[in-house]
Amino acid sequence: RFYADYLRTHRWYGAPGSDHHGEAKIHSSLAHLYRRPRVWIEAFHSSGWGGTLEETFDWLLPWIRAGANLYDPHAVYYSTKGGWWEWAPPSTCWRQPYWRHYRQFATAVSRLCAVLSQGTHLCDIGVLYPTATVQAGLTAEGATAEAQRAHEIYLALVGRMYWQAPAPGVLDRDRRDFDVLDDDSVQRAQVADGALLIGDERYRVIILPACTVLAAETAQVLAHFVASGGILIAVGAPPERTAGRRSDVAALASLRQFFTTGRARLVAGPEAVPEALA
Repeated sequence: RFYADYLRTHRWYGAPGSDHHGEAKIHSSLAHLYRRPRVWIEAFHSSGWGGTLEETFDWLLPWIRAGANLYDPHAVYYSTKGGWWEWAPPSTCWRQPYWRHYRQFATAVSRLCAVLSQGTHLCDIGVLYPTATVQAGLTAEGATAEAQRAHEIYLALVGRMYWQAPAPGVLDRDRRDFDVLDDDSVQRAQVADGALLIGDERYRVIILPACTVLAAETAQVLAHFVASGGILIAVGAPPERTAGRRSDVAALASLRQFFTTGRARLVAGPEAVPEALA
């Protein structure tokens, strides 16, 4: 909620993930950036005792498509004596009339997740998580309008995953795969032939969701990225200043000059991103 650098803490998990109130994409991005083979999804708490295997499979598919490949069903109740666990149904296993068919469901999910745990993810687009901008705009009274704008544009780009009513973002609606990038990954990237090389990933496009504040080291790498031919798109506002113990005026000046000359592109809002990518 307050952007205490979620990615920096959760990159250490062997299987980053969440329950179905969270986001699969940000965790699969961490798995790609830090070479983690599995992305956890624990679901579907409070979906009700009446949920069927068919419905559960349908609910699960958007999470698998977003990169989750380790399914942990909620829940197994060895006892429901007294009924006080009714706040958190269901149990999708031996208490259900479809239990005799569960092997087919489990095998299908297991095989799908196993296949999607193999190989190397290929993706052209990285969206910078706007940690620096939001943290710079947090005050005792709450977030500034600048911080709130970065947060809202980020969500408009990447969407929301909540299982009952997933809201695809602009990139998903445009059929564009993407990863969410943390500052540390950008800063350790290699730049070659117009791409950021991070782990096994190769990003040719970096999108900044109203990132008016950049970490100084991030600004340096992005300036090198654009100079080498990479595509940088700022949404809503361009970078305006750097944060951190070591400010880098030269790198920020280079970035701003790229927007002036057209080598980097500024678009008014998220809905203009597909045209810029085309």
